[in-house]
Amino acid sequence: MKINTIKENINERKENNLVEGKELQRWKRRIIFFRFIYSVLVMDLNKEQIHEKLQYELPEFKDDELNKIIEFFADNKSKIETKVESLLKENWTLDRLNKVDLALIISAFCEYTVTGINRKIIIDQAIITSKKYSEKSSYKFINFILDKLLPKE
Repeated sequence: MKINTIKENINERKENNLVEGKELQRWKRRIIFFRFIYSVLVMDLNKEQIHEKLQYELPEFKDDELNKIIEFFADNKSKIETKVESLLKENWTLDRLNKVDLALIISAFCEYTVTGINRKIIIDQAIITSKKYSEKSSYKFINFILDKLLPKE
């Protein structure tokens, strides 16, 4: 068994952070977007209000990809909600859904549509996020809806 020196441990951590840095940044971006969507859904904001909220809450956030995703959401909020609602079982409406679950579904759909990231990755990340922020069994519902919502490659 090799025992690393303190300097070797520090260098190893730096290398790991460089490798994980991009994905960690993407994860943080996903959480910021998910929380933003959640607050928009709870407050039931329209397109103009979404843009005002964006300028007020995230003015210093200079991330082109996130801004494109938020623009897509603002421009297509009602269409996205209609798509999601069409996948619900009979007698279910968006109003009956947990807002956290709906925010996760919408944020995953928007990220997939704008960035083109692999659908399996998007669904996996939504499931992981749901296990942290939503009810215990919500991940099953989110998986089911995203599997139907995101086009298969």
